Amino acid sequence: MPGLYVFALLLAVNLALRFLLRPLGHLRLARESSALAGLRPLSAPLGFLTSSIAVQCALAAGWLPITEAAAWNRQAGTFVVVGAAWLSVRLVSLGLARVYFGCTRPEALPRARQRLLDSGLYLAAGLLVMHYRSGYAAGDLIISLSVVVLVLGVALQGPLSNLLAGLSVSLGQHFQDGDFVRVGDIEGCVVQSDWRTTTLRRRTDDLVTVPNRLLAEAPLVNYSRPVRQQRAHVAVPVSSSEQPNRVLQVLAQCALRTHGVLRQPPPEAWVDELGPRFVRYAIWFSVDDYAREAEVAGRLQLNVWYALRRHGLALASRFPGEERLRASLAGDAETGDVVGWLSGVPLFRVLGARALTELETHARLERYGDREFLFRQGDDGDCLYLVRRGAIEVTIDDAAGGERVVGVIEPGGFCGEMSLLTGENRSANARAIHDTEVIVVDKGLMQRLLSENPGLAEQLSEVVAQRSRALAAHSLPEPTIERASFLDRMRRFFDLAPRA
Repeated sequence: MPGLYVFALLLAVNLALRFLLRPLGHLRLARESSALAGLRPLSAPLGFLTSSIAVQCALAAGWLPITEAAAWNRQAGTFVVVGAAWLSVRLVSLGLARVYFGCTRPEALPRARQRLLDSGLYLAAGLLVMHYRSGYAAGDLIISLSVVVLVLGVALQGPLSNLLAGLSVSLGQHFQDGDFVRVGDIEGCVVQSDWRTTTLRRRTDDLVTVPNRLLAEAPLVNYSRPVRQQRAHVAVPVSSSEQPNRVLQVLAQCALRTHGVLRQPPPEAWVDELGPRFVRYAIWFSVDDYAREAEVAGRLQLNVWYALRRHGLALASRFPGEERLRASLAGDAETGDVVGWLSGVPLFRVLGARALTELETHARLERYGDREFLFRQGDDGDCLYLVRRGAIEVTIDDAAGGERVVGVIEPGGFCGEMSLLTGENRSANARAIHDTEVIVVDKGLMQRLLSENPGLAEQLSEVVAQRSRALAAHSLPEPTIERASFLDRMRRFFDLAPRA
């Protein structure tokens, strides 16, 4: 039993060395050095090899009072060879995975492939040790190994099928950690994948473990490759009494104004199904990550409700006579004393009672849902939005593709005046914060108000000049507009006579 005794002695020496060297692992240098962290897989084989060499040296020097020292020394030499082979395999594995593959591939070697590489190296090292150290013929070893594999394959068909399926999935590069995939009827983000199972995190934030055998058998859809940008759609049933072309235009415009919907490629609205009482429309849109598709689709459906109400369109009726029950937008909104409210807005304090009544009569009252865009940067614009309830967030698109908040418009404030008063494209984004109610003043109504109330033009020019200075304070690339120059541009655009 010299081999067993030598192994027990090696284990005791190894544990003693680890106990003595353990305080070194708490050194700050050892914790912060990436080089030491990269060599951590070598600690176990290096400790085993060091312990084996120490025991063999002690036996060769006669420091241990035992009999049959030659047999013990031969067994210790075997453990030295095993330790050297173990350390060599770890070195080759680290060299291939972190040096060769790390320099030639843009992403890390998958875990399953790393384990397959290690298994092949360990198998080759074991065969070499048994052949040269124990004298076994290589052919006999391969035949014995094949028999063992055949017996294990018959006895462990289920686990082995998962292992082979995991190997096939890993070699096929069907997905990687972080990809959003669908396996059968299960959708989720890949958290971890090994030889036996793959773990997905669903949108409900729970984890689902899928056997790799199912990955090889069920259809697999990867929404993150070759690109993360994906197309999605929502269905909208609208009453068959509405004109389809008008509905298509409203739905496409609503998708463009929904937060999370990409502007390129532009969203499209199609007629999906015709029925006797309804027409089902499909809105196709793009998202930058399919993992957010459900969130964006829900926001789009909410905005569709607001957009249809603003344009006086009806959803499909669920019972006869429902269409007759829908009220107009002005009647549906809680208007209250609009004239009295308008007279308290600083912008319209220069207007008389007649002008305020005309403003109430011809302006549109519209509602927008949370995070819904009123307009986006670069859009054409011919109307001004006056906030009555809620709030509007004003943002500017930056060079990195994000948005920068430059202001929030509270009730009584307004936005969109630059495009209305000069004919220029929208210079910013305007997005509703929570449910927001606005009064919309178009170009025709504004022209009548300006021609009949000269003081309104001066009031507008003063507000625009103040906003221009505020944008300049945010270091935005917007030219500062002087009050007098803007007043001249506005008078030329509306063909107004200069004020005496």
